[in-house]
Amino acid sequence: MSNQRKVNLFGCSSVHKAPRKKSGAMNGLSVEQFLDLDEVKQHVLSHPDSVTRRDGEVIISRDLALRYLHLCGNKRLKKEFRKAVGSVA
Repeated sequence: MSNQRKVNLFGCSSVHKAPRKKSGAMNGLSVEQFLDLDEVKQHVLSHPDSVTRRDGEVIISRDLALRYLHLCGNKRLKKEFRKAVGSVA
């Protein structure tokens, strides 16, 4: 009866566990890295008012915000952002 308390007696368990992506976690793309991308630079050149810097904060347009959320892979936040901005515009 002492064998009943041993976990691996009749089966096997994996010691290795693959890390799972936590919900809502960003990929670590900073705003400066995002603004340094070639596609974003071209967008800023064609739309100069899409990026504004005030007191150390970077304010970006709706299109750039959607691109940033797309690159970060946060679908839920992107969907909520579209709902919020779509109702205002």
